[in-house]
Amino acid sequence: MNDEQINQRVSLLRNARIFKMGSDKELIELSKSLDERVASKNEIIIHKGAKGDNLFIVVDGKVKIHDDDHVYNVSGKGHVFGEYSLFHTEIRTATVTALEETHLLVLSQKKFKMLLAKNVDVQHAITESLVETIDVQNRMEKELAVKNKLIAEQKDELQKTINIKNRFFSLIAHDLRSPLSSLSSYLNMLIDSNVLSKKEISEYAADLKKSVSNVNGMLDNLLNWAVSETSDWNIQSADFDIKDAIDRNVELFHTVAKQKNI
Repeated sequence: MNDEQINQRVSLLRNARIFKMGSDKELIELSKSLDERVASKNEIIIHKGAKGDNLFIVVDGKVKIHDDDHVYNVSGKGHVFGEYSLFHTEIRTATVTALEETHLLVLSQKKFKMLLAKNVDVQHAITESLVETIDVQNRMEKELAVKNKLIAEQKDELQKTINIKNRFFSLIAHDLRSPLSSLSSYLNMLIDSNVLSKKEISEYAADLKKSVSNVNGMLDNLLNWAVSETSDWNIQSADFDIKDAIDRNVELFHTVAKQKNI
């Protein structure tokens, strides 16, 4: 094995999380334990469910990591898989298939443990790499926890908005029924009667105008309520004439009550 091949192996080994803290000397020693393998197109390199005790590094070519038709990832030169199988024999959780002729470097668990047994420096380098990996994972878990909290808060806000929307439409359906019934009653009177005097038509027209005004006022109130529920409005209490409020609500039912002689 010439210097160029050794340097290539060292460079590829640094892609493995468990070796990234190793020195050139340690990785050169490790590179001597690597075997070469060529996988033909569509050849299965790893079977899901099989026991595995080898680490693989893609030198060139392309592989897909998949579970039947579901593809998790497609990777090429420098990709490392099967790292933790060096420490204990594990059941493979996915299948790895070559998408084209692929050259691989393979490190077996047996050779790895033999190297560790006789080389303390490699042990220390791997320990440092594992500690660094754990630290990175811990930071990622903290970031993920923060993001999950943010997502949960956004979900709550979204649900609140949906509830307000549903309440808004429910209020529209309920509160507009009476004024719309009044409008319908006035229109029916105008349509069904052929003997209305000019004075009566004027009175009905005035009532229609009042009903339309009531509908507009109610829509404004509903929209203001919806906005107040979805934004930080500074709401202040104020005195108001309750008689006017009662009169406006009575007016909503006036036409229907009149039509029914109530």
